Amino acid sequence: MKKLIYNRDQIHKGPRARFKIVNEKGVEFIEEVSLEDHNSEVTDNNLISYKGINKMPYSPADNIYDSPKVALANLDWNNSDEIILFVNTWGLLGLRNVTVYEKKTHEQRKGIPYISLFKAFGRRREPLELFKDAVKDFQTLLNYKNLWETNKDTTIKYKGSVTSIHSVIKQMLGDVIDDAKPKLTYNGNSFEISLFNNSLLGFVYLDTALDLDRGIGLKICSRENCKKYFEPNRLDNKYCSDLCTYAVRQKNKRIRDKAIKELIQEYPTILKGEIERFVKDSALKKHLSLKEIKELFYNNYKERK
Repeated sequence: MKKLIYNRDQIHKGPRARFKIVNEKGVEFIEEVSLEDHNSEVTDNNLISYKGINKMPYSPADNIYDSPKVALANLDWNNSDEIILFVNTWGLLGLRNVTVYEKKTHEQRKGIPYISLFKAFGRRREPLELFKDAVKDFQTLLNYKNLWETNKDTTIKYKGSVTSIHSVIKQMLGDVIDDAKPKLTYNGNSFEISLFNNSLLGFVYLDTALDLDRGIGLKICSRENCKKYFEPNRLDNKYCSDLCTYAVRQKNKRIRDKAIKELIQEYPTILKGEIERFVKDSALKKHLSLKEIKELFYNNYKERK
């Protein structure tokens, strides 16, 4: 499988900036606070290309470094530390270049000149509330996408009227990705399609739109205590990281061991090896609960109890 790669080095040539949350006239901003190289070049275009997914992250927390799409999907917009980690990793969302959000800035200015909303004293920044709105909207889009995948005929109430969920998804994506531009490049051996977009948020939405076109995309981790979004490297991936995979395996092993122990006590006439083989063969891939394993065993061996 392949995924889109957001190449941040094409945006910020030279050392990367660091960000923090500042308050100006009652408005909070995510603002650039340091640049090791003040002559670093900043361009308007994000280079997007396809690359293979090598392996899954070690832990759920490492998913933030996998791609901006995964990081934004899992971002807790109420957690300032998570927001700063995201921005220091991937950069600002580029909301001044997204018309639907640029229009919202008029509601959040509170006397601050428009020109100062995205840059002040040479430092790039974005209004924190606008950033949060963009995160919430993207996560809402993913929820709608999940509903659509469950039932393509679903209708929802959106902006005061009931409409089909596929129309809402199309509108939300179209509001952000209309300015994406394809470019054909040649790397010496083969051709490659790259896509340019003038904001990080535009890249994330474009990547999501291409997921819909390809019939793939983000999954939700099947581990009960996780449920984070992740990008699978195989179609049969169920867990977001090596840690979640290991945790589920260990939990299932404990369940199987307990089932074997209890069944040996309840069925003394059946050989231990036969019970062990049955439990491992029936429960290894299905991830059955203790109750389900014992019920399955009873249905097969009730006459021998």
